[in-house]
Amino acid sequence: MKMRFWIGVALIAIAAGLLAYRGRIVGYVAEKVAQRKLPEAVTYEEVAATSDDNFLLRNSPPPEADRARRPLPEATSAPRTGSDSPRTEIVSPIAATEVKNEENELPAEFNLAVPFTSQAPFANWDAVHEDACEEASIIMLDAFYRGRTLTTQSADDEIYAIVDWETNMLGHWEDTTAEETAQILRERYGYVNVRLVENPTIEMIKREVAQGRPVILPAAGQLLGNRYFRQPGPVYHMLVIRGWTKDGMIITNDPGTKRGEGFLYKPEVLLNAIHDWTGSDATMTQGRQVMIVAEK
Repeated sequence: MKMRFWIGVALIAIAAGLLAYRGRIVGYVAEKVAQRKLPEAVTYEEVAATSDDNFLLRNSPPPEADRARRPLPEATSAPRTGSDSPRTEIVSPIAATEVKNEENELPAEFNLAVPFTSQAPFANWDAVHEDACEEASIIMLDAFYRGRTLTTQSADDEIYAIVDWETNMLGHWEDTTAEETAQILRERYGYVNVRLVENPTIEMIKREVAQGRPVILPAAGQLLGNRYFRQPGPVYHMLVIRGWTKDGMIITNDPGTKRGEGFLYKPEVLLNAIHDWTGSDATMTQGRQVMIVAEK
């Protein structure tokens, strides 16, 4: 009798738990099913080698994309200075909008093989890693362009290396703005062509990604509504856009959670959350809307 009693208690407890967390359970299962249906991921080399009749867009590259592609220098701890260190180009939404015609329609689905790392690779959410989403986003973008594999150790080592660089060169490592993030890409990683595009639309984001360029977005993190964030979520956040699905969901690498690889966001949620750091938690949702694009 006692055994039956305790089995009954356990079953009641399990049922109560399932009932209490039914929303999260359903959401988790739906998310895993959706992620299994992600389009096949393509590398930078595959994009660059593929004819524009397939998934590269014709007539859409900005002017600097016409320059010959060049190998990237190795990342360095020393910044370039003086006239050799150009400022990030800020592109207006009008200048960044491509002419629409039948020849440059977006593919129905697309997915770049951007390597993933959490901003806390060892799940050590200390002061450094709580604020390392910008560093992790840079690392993922660079690993994609260079064809590098990220390990837990290599990603964590690189986060600390960027933090050291930021401390020495910027005077701080917390909450780097879109402009400062672009500066890191330009000066530490050697990307000559780095653009900040203001007031991006989902189509503008897709057109960059379809040309093999992952997009980094600064965001008011609490507007993203990611269930895996430590609630209510980060005030300021940064993540990488890598593609989209047939049903319109945006594929991201979100470093704010260990479950962030290929994480899906509704386009309207993502677009609403785009905000650059303002320097104040209270005004975060007033930050300008901008995306960061670096070209190889």
